[in-house]
Amino acid sequence: MKKIVLIGLYLVAASLSARTLSETERVQMAECFFHDAYEYMFEEEGASGLQVGEKSFGTYLGGTRGILYYGSLVSCAANLLSVESSEWGDVSPLQRLSDISVFMDEGDQINPDIIVWGENNLIPSPKSRVYGIPFSQIYSAIFSRGARLMFESYMSLQKEMNFEREQKLYLLSVYKYEQSALDYLEQHYAGHLSDYSVEGNSVLTPALAYGFWLRRGIARTDDETIHALTALLLRYDKEWLISVRKKYAGVRSK
Repeated sequence: MKKIVLIGLYLVAASLSARTLSETERVQMAECFFHDAYEYMFEEEGASGLQVGEKSFGTYLGGTRGILYYGSLVSCAANLLSVESSEWGDVSPLQRLSDISVFMDEGDQINPDIIVWGENNLIPSPKSRVYGIPFSQIYSAIFSRGARLMFESYMSLQKEMNFEREQKLYLLSVYKYEQSALDYLEQHYAGHLSDYSVEGNSVLTPALAYGFWLRRGIARTDDETIHALTALLLRYDKEWLISVRKKYAGVRSK
C-alpha cells in the first residue's frame, strides 16, 4: 500500500513540473500525427482499415520508439511550438513541449516521466474528434492491439513467470554471454501470447513486449509505466481491462 501511495505522489509531482496541453492542442498533435505518419508502421488495411484524414490506416504494429521516431511525433511537437522541424533522431522539440527529458541519464532508456506525460497530454479524450472521427473509434481500430499486448505481457510476466528471475536471465544472456537481445527474446518467449502475433514490418511482437518490461524492471521504472498504461485502458478499454484482470487474478497492475 505504501509503495502505491509513493508512486501516486511521484506521478503527481512529475505532472506538476511539466507543461499541460489543452484538448485543442492534443487534437492538433493527433491530426498532425496521422497526416505525416509512416504508413509501413500499420497493418495493411483489411477489415480494420479506418480513414483518418487523407489516409486509411490498419492496426498500428509498432512500439513506443516507432511513435517517437517514425510517427512524426517530434515534428508535430515542433509544429505546435512554431519552430523549425528537427533532424531525424533529435527529440528536443518534444522535450521543449513537455519540459521533460525524453531519455533517462543512463542513455537511451526512455524516461518514464515522458510516458506518463504522453498518456496525460498527447491522447485526446474519447469523445474528441480527430479529422471528424471520435478518438475512441481510432483507439479501437488502430491502437487497441498495442495497448492490450503491452498490458497483458506485463500481467503474464507477473503471474506466469518470476519477474525478477526473468530480468536476471535477460541480463545474463544478453550482457554476459553477449547473445543478441532480439534472438534471446524471440527464443525464450516463443509461443507466448500467440493471439497477438501478426505479420508485417516493424511489428511489436509479444517477445519484444516482454523485453520492454524486462528493461523497465531492470531500470526500476516499470511501476510508473504500467500505472500510465492502466490509466489509458481505464479510459478507452475498460471492459477488456476488467476481463483480463480476472484472467490474471492476483496480479496488481498499480
